[in-house]
Amino acid sequence: MRIGILQDNPHSWHTEVNAFFHDGESFTMALPETETGSFFAEREFDGLIVSDAYKQKILPYMDRLDSTAEYAQAVDCVINHEGVLTGYNTGLYGFRDFLFVKDIPVRKRTVYLTDDGVNTAGYARVISQLGGTPVAGDDPQMIKDIAEQVQVIVRAGEQDLDLGMFPKLETVIDLDVERFRTKLLSEAKHLDKKAYGGLEIFVRQIWSANCLFQGKTLDPFAAEECVREMKRRHRNIVLIGMPTSGKTTMTSILAERLHKPYVEIDDEIVKKTGFSIPELFERYQEEGFRKIESECIYEHRNDDGVIISCGGGVIKNEENLKWLSERGLIFWMDRDLEKLFPSDTRPLSNSMDSLKEMYEERRPLYEKYADVRVDNNTTLEATAEAILEAMTN
Repeated sequence: MRIGILQDNPHSWHTEVNAFFHDGESFTMALPETETGSFFAEREFDGLIVSDAYKQKILPYMDRLDSTAEYAQAVDCVINHEGVLTGYNTGLYGFRDFLFVKDIPVRKRTVYLTDDGVNTAGYARVISQLGGTPVAGDDPQMIKDIAEQVQVIVRAGEQDLDLGMFPKLETVIDLDVERFRTKLLSEAKHLDKKAYGGLEIFVRQIWSANCLFQGKTLDPFAAEECVREMKRRHRNIVLIGMPTSGKTTMTSILAERLHKPYVEIDDEIVKKTGFSIPELFERYQEEGFRKIESECIYEHRNDDGVIISCGGGVIKNEENLKWLSERGLIFWMDRDLEKLFPSDTRPLSNSMDSLKEMYEERRPLYEKYADVRVDNNTTLEATAEAILEAMTN
C-alpha cells in the first residue's frame, strides 16, 4: 500500500507519527495549487493523510465524502479504492476517542470552541453527538455572554483567552500539537484545571487513518505508545533547583544515558555576554542579570528533545517557566538545605546564611512551577531513574 502525506510544513510530525502504524511505501510532499488537478487525476496512491493546509482545498477532487468529511467540510484522509477517491475526516474520530480515553465529560456541558475555520465545525458536531452544547466563535461579546456557562474550552490557533472569565471551567484542550504545553495550558494548570495538548488527538487521528487504510482496527495501545514515544523523542527535560542541588551533574548523566544534547543556561549567558556570572552581577546587578537570563531562555524555547539545566533563580520570572514548559517537562531537583553549600561563583549564595535565606524564599516557587519534584538526597542513579520514569508516563 502506497501512502502519501500532504503537508506544507516540513517540520510537521505527520510522517514520523504515520511510521508508527504504517511500514510500507510512503511519500511526503507539499502540493502546489498548480499541480493539484494533475495529482488527483493521476491517482498514484492508495491513501493520503492530509494536513490542515489542504483539508478544504482538495474537497472538489473527491468522488465521495463519508459522513465525517461531509459535515466537517474538510478532508484529512483519502482512500483510493479502484480509482474511486473517498474523503474522510479522521480528526473527528481522533477527537472522539481522545474524549473517551481521557474520560473528559461533555454531556450536559457547555463547550466553547475557538474558530479556526477548518476543524471547528466537525469538533462541534462531535460535542453535539455526545450530548454537549457547543458554542463556537471568537466574538468578544459572545464569549462574555456565554462565559458563566462554559465548562470545557477547545482552542485552535493562538487566540488569547482569559480563563478567569469562566467560573465553571473544568477542562482546557489546546489543539497545538508540537508545543506540549502552551501558555493557555500553563494557566489552566496553575488554576488546577484539567489541561490537555493536541498531540494525543493528532496521534489518534493518524491511527484512525491507518485503520481505514488497512481495513481493520489496529491495536489501540499502539496509539498510547506512539504518544509516549513522541514525548520521549521531542520533549525537553528541564531541571530547576537551588544552587548546588545537582542540576549540572544530573544534566551530564541524562545526556549520556539518553544520547541527547544539553544546554546549561548559565553557560549560554556567559557565551552571550563574554562575562562570568559574578562579573555580570557586579556590572548589572541582579535585575540586569535576570533580563539576560530571560533572553537566553527565550532563545531556547523551541529546542527539541534536549536537556536544559537552569540557574537557581530562573523561577523568579514566571515568563521563563512558561517558555520552558511549552516543549519541556520541568523537574525540581530538591536537595535538603543541610546538603547544599555556598559557592564563590554564585553571588547570591556565597555564605550559608544567604543560602538559607534563598532556600526559604525560593522553595514555594519551585513547588509552584515544577511538574515533578525529584528527591536528590540519595544516589544520583536513583534520581536519574526517577526522572526517566516520569518522562515515559
